[in-house]
Amino acid sequence: MKECPKCHTQYDDTMSFCTKDGCRLIKPGNATVAENNPPLRPKQKGGCLKKIVVSVVLLIIALVAFYNYIMNAATYLRVEPNMIKVVKAGGECKVDVDYDGYVWTINHKPDWVNIDERDEYFNITVMPNTTGQDRQGTITVQSGKRLAQVAIGQLGYATRLKTDEYSLNFSSSGGSQKLKLDTDGCALQKDCPDWISVDEEKDGTLSIKCDENDDEYRTGTIVLSEDNVSQSVFVVQGGTCNVCHGEGDKTCSYCLGTGSSGFGWYSTTCMWCGGKGKLECSTCNGTGKRDE
Repeated sequence: MKECPKCHTQYDDTMSFCTKDGCRLIKPGNATVAENNPPLRPKQKGGCLKKIVVSVVLLIIALVAFYNYIMNAATYLRVEPNMIKVVKAGGECKVDVDYDGYVWTINHKPDWVNIDERDEYFNITVMPNTTGQDRQGTITVQSGKRLAQVAIGQLGYATRLKTDEYSLNFSSSGGSQKLKLDTDGCALQKDCPDWISVDEEKDGTLSIKCDENDDEYRTGTIVLSEDNVSQSVFVVQGGTCNVCHGEGDKTCSYCLGTGSSGFGWYSTTCMWCGGKGKLECSTCNGTGKRDE
């Protein structure tokens, strides 16, 4: 016989479940054991791993939410100045960033511009423009969903070219002198005599070098130019006097070198040269050299 452990109704051994409450029938001798020792459930494996996975997922979600908050916290964004004009030679400019967010980035710039980002501003370095044409571009600053732009333009031609001196004097031994150059260009053209050379220094000055002169006093002109602007510098160098050609004297212009004036009985000694037919060169004062 079998018995229901709940209602204790007895059934034939061929029955397996109670018809009243549906409980599984048991042998009367095994009732105590079944009631006092219920079957143990098997332990579920992987419980610790699931906790780790859930924790990682929650951490990632929290980080993503925090990142989105940081990146989209700004409600306003302004840049100053928002319009920049740069000369052909390029240059540098500082742009202030005013915003109420946590971070900002540059998400667009022209390829001829370099940017150094700081906390509350960024520095713009514009490269020289050798295209021969004006160029324009924009720099876009972003903080969250807020955007601000800086319009930037650059000239393609020089507008000024000046030197601090307009003439240079060299002795016959030659030498080197400096010229301060003020220009907004970047492709200086130099035309000068073959005894003069012009080199551009890193500090923006020009080094003018003159060869030694073992010939007559000479002059020349250095022409500096770029696009539609130019500057001329007059250069002189000492040497042998170019009037008396190193003789120190010249033919008397009054008696034409004869040493006398008049004719026949009326001929007299030239009052200008004293009968020598020559006068001391007033240009070199009789030295035959001219250094100015």
